[in-house]
Amino acid sequence: MYNKGNKPTEHEKALYIAYLQKEVLNGFKIDLNTFLNITEEVRYLKALSKVTATNRGICTAFNIHVPNGTRYKRTFEKQGFLKQSKEKIKCRYSGAKAHNLTTNPNIINS
Repeated sequence: MYNKGNKPTEHEKALYIAYLQKEVLNGFKIDLNTFLNITEEVRYLKALSKVTATNRGICTAFNIHVPNGTRYKRTFEKQGFLKQSKEKIKCRYSGAKAHNLTTNPNIINS
């Protein structure tokens, strides 16, 4: 999926964001505008219950300021609602090494 360079192309980024949005919105049977009317913190939690993604990917897909997403990540980790992958992967949005995140209880409790 990646070009030969380190970072994904703009087209690859757009495809990834569209994929995240589609999976989350279909999972909740809701449209994007309605989902974006939910508070950032709840959007972050809900979106990661439907997909596994990096912080930057989920924040970009659902209009969440990345530093806020990082704060939500820490809070939800401390509360036991969020789990990150043990290994870092190449972020499909930024191309940087990052952990995948999830709030899906089926994955957290396994």
